[in-house]
Amino acid sequence: MTALLLNLLMSVLLLVPATEDADPPVTWPSSCKAETRRDGLLLTFNHPLGDNLADHSISLSLNPASTEIASPPRIEGVVKSPDGHRVFFHVPTHVQGTGLDLTINASNWPHPIKTRIDSSTPHLDSRGPDFAASIHPVRPILDRKPPANAVVLFDGTNLDQFIKRNDGGKPDWTIEDDELVVKRGSGDLLSRLPLGDGLYHIEWMSPPGGVPESQLNGNSGIKFEERYELQILNTPGRAVKTTQQEPPKFNEAGGIYRLRAPDVNASTGAGEWQTYHVWYTAPRWEEGRKIADARMTVYWNDVLIHDDVVLSSKTGASIEEGPDPKRLLLQDHASSTKDQVRFRNIWHVPAADLTPEQHPTTP
Repeated sequence: MTALLLNLLMSVLLLVPATEDADPPVTWPSSCKAETRRDGLLLTFNHPLGDNLADHSISLSLNPASTEIASPPRIEGVVKSPDGHRVFFHVPTHVQGTGLDLTINASNWPHPIKTRIDSSTPHLDSRGPDFAASIHPVRPILDRKPPANAVVLFDGTNLDQFIKRNDGGKPDWTIEDDELVVKRGSGDLLSRLPLGDGLYHIEWMSPPGGVPESQLNGNSGIKFEERYELQILNTPGRAVKTTQQEPPKFNEAGGIYRLRAPDVNASTGAGEWQTYHVWYTAPRWEEGRKIADARMTVYWNDVLIHDDVVLSSKTGASIEEGPDPKRLLLQDHASSTKDQVRFRNIWHVPAADLTPEQHPTTP
């Protein structure tokens, strides 16, 4: 009888539902994968971190047996992806190949996670991922108005500084509200004179609409010396792309077409005015042989997206590389949008005329 009563009691206890005050089971990441970037470390966890990064302790320490640096690099910023699986640690000093131990812990974890950072750690030669764009270098003081030493190419009043690419005649593109509007099917524009090394400022707006995720979405481009294209497209704004966790692509806005994707998506979205500041250096030639590739630094809406990158070849269907100086090209590209791409406030400062403040130094 006693055994029967005990069995009945246990059965009743098992049927009693848990109270609403019971704590939920604790889950935590048990491992992570590390990847170094130019400006920090990207960790991908097998389980999302908690909502508040402040609840986690993070430290970098040296392994003296395998490194010659005097002290561990300083972590200057930490950003978590929206899904919690990835965390980017902004480390301004170079970390690739160094001997470091990264330790992460939280009060509700059974044990910390330790990750080794050394020469075997995968490295991607770009800046941190798109969700960490807020901590990428910015240049909020970049001029919008043409400085005194600028060659003004378009100020909203006329197209005297441009010609048609196909026949050298007067452009068919129109000016509306002081904005230069692409005329579909009329052909590309070229600057009247060849333009080479220096700083370029171009403001552009790609209209909304078109076929999503296609190359017909408000497509245009800017080709330096007619050879190296910086893409224009109505790429969704940063917040949208961050939510989708998609890396930037080489054929979207900010891409050096088919050569290199931007380090981050700095787009403000379709139908918004956006800005490119570009420092371009032409390739160098000697007796018809290229001895140095072209280079480019680009700030998109004040965010650094290409940091003195090498352009090893022409982009896409552009004209072949050569020693002869060429012109700045504004592209008339097929588009499925109702409206057309617009430009405004285009100017150039030749390299020889740049002031110290106008050089592409990162603050």
